[in-house]
Amino acid sequence: MRDVMKKRDPSLLLFIACCTLSTACLRFPGRLENGVPGSIFVGVACEADVDRAHALMIEAAQENEHVMDDPSPIVSFEGFGDNSLTLLLRAYIENLDYRLETITGLHRSINHKFKEAGISIAFPQRDLHLNALAPLQVSIVESSKE
Repeated sequence: MRDVMKKRDPSLLLFIACCTLSTACLRFPGRLENGVPGSIFVGVACEADVDRAHALMIEAAQENEHVMDDPSPIVSFEGFGDNSLTLLLRAYIENLDYRLETITGLHRSINHKFKEAGISIAFPQRDLHLNALAPLQVSIVESSKE
């Protein structure tokens, strides 16, 4: 089964569930009275101040003109990842037409606020552990200047 979502007006979505081309499609209208949900995952460095990052993400959402006040945006600490501490911002956007603009604006604002606060967005890091039967010979060679 495949679901298709079509926009009719800013607050009405029409969901069409289609099984096959030979069967009839069922239509289920639904109002978006609470706005359009949006989510942003951010991984911060393990040594980052999570409480400060949390506050900055809420601040970014509250400053965005298309994020709704009610229901208010929330941030949750989702867990300890391989390379980061994962935070999730959930916010409702007033209109489907503004979703991409709003999500992009939130990403840019969070990035800017984190840079100003000295909070690093984590990227994958790997430690290499060598387990050799004999000692490894290590040498530093100076490159030739040509």
